[in-house]
Amino acid sequence: MTLVVGKDMETIQFVGEQLGEIAHALEQFTEDKTPHLYGEVMSMEVEGFDDDFLCSMFDYLVGRESEAKVFLAK
Repeated sequence: MTLVVGKDMETIQFVGEQLGEIAHALEQFTEDKTPHLYGEVMSMEVEGFDDDFLCSMFDYLVGRESEAKVFLAK
């Protein structure tokens, strides 16, 4: 019986550690990138883009995470 209880405790500890790692990875993945995105979009103003256009583009990208990731990757 002791062996089974010890094994169960090891399993519970292992699962807890794995869940902690998953939670940490999710925190990093969902970190708020909005200020960085704003800076990147507005930096295009020096290239001659209108401020109103860039603000509209920023608003568009904030609502579309996958497009924002592509924009930041380029």
